[in-house]
Amino acid sequence: TPKPTTLDPEAALLARLAAHLLTVRGPSQELLMDSAMSTIELVDRDGPIRVSPTQITIPRALPAAQLAMSRPDDRVALAFLASTVYSAINAYYEVITDDHEVRFLHAHAGVLLER
Repeated sequence: TPKPTTLDPEAALLARLAAHLLTVRGPSQELLMDSAMSTIELVDRDGPIRVSPTQITIPRALPAAQLAMSRPDDRVALAFLASTVYSAINAYYEVITDDHEVRFLHAHAGVLLER
């Protein structure tokens, strides 16, 4: 019988983060583009989250990342990181409007309230 594969803690966090962002996005790709979601990585560098058309890089030292890594089962810590990532996406993509931000925040709160 094959052993179930387990992700290392960082990979597990990134998988949960991507799933959270996609759940919040729902069917509306204007809130989060698939191309930016194709690669989300934790990196060893200082500074802010960086977004490109094909990648999101999150510094391991970022307080929101540190909190989410230290509390792997804490949905609020994950939501805090997701909100930080979305803010970086919002700053990068000028097509994201205040209306998009409101929809994201409503969906984000809805996910947090689900059990």
